[in-house]
Amino acid sequence: MDIFEELLNLFLPSSCIICAATGSSVCSDCLQKFRFAPNKVSRHQVNHLTGFATCEYTPEIAKIIHEYKEGHQTALAKVMTPAMSKALQNFELANTYLVPIPSKRKSFTARGFEPATVLGKALARQVAKDCKFLLPVKQILSFSHLVADQASLGGQDRRINLVGSMVAKLPRDFGDGPRVILVDDIVTTGSTMAEAYRCLTSAGVEVIGFVAFAETLPRNRQNVSEKSV
Repeated sequence: MDIFEELLNLFLPSSCIICAATGSSVCSDCLQKFRFAPNKVSRHQVNHLTGFATCEYTPEIAKIIHEYKEGHQTALAKVMTPAMSKALQNFELANTYLVPIPSKRKSFTARGFEPATVLGKALARQVAKDCKFLLPVKQILSFSHLVADQASLGGQDRRINLVGSMVAKLPRDFGDGPRVILVDDIVTTGSTMAEAYRCLTSAGVEVIGFVAFAETLPRNRQNVSEKSV
């Protein structure tokens, strides 16, 4: 928490979105209960990519992501990025850029910002703090046409919905042989990452992996996770 946030909480104290305790958006007690640690993501759609998520998409994590995206509490990125920064240490970061997954036009219009872009910039600041390394963020992906809301679709329909939906606009300062790591708040089937990979590799960009804050476990892993609780 920086000085500005401390002053803001002094005069306009926020409540923990998990337990409602006054003081911060996620109190220290709740924060300690989360097991944030980079875990490799396994999805059929992105088997050709190395990807990491820092936690499972539990009801508590869903609250954090919802408030971050729909409640405009972008300061929650500071809760999300420390473990994501550790995940990036699995990659060679030299000559590498962070590329956020774009928002759909309808979502951007409703929110007024792109969650993955804000998250990517916060992640770059976290990496600079942790590793003393500057990792540029490049917003080069966008959707070329309207696509249906992924949340309302099943796995097969998600894949069909996104195929060919993204375009890449490479900046002039991108250099030769650019390498990128994709950034998003959540990975579900992996269809969005797969489409971003297709789009960027078609443009001659090497995609070496991705990082996400949370992952929705496939059904077979959900059953295993539930039995272990």
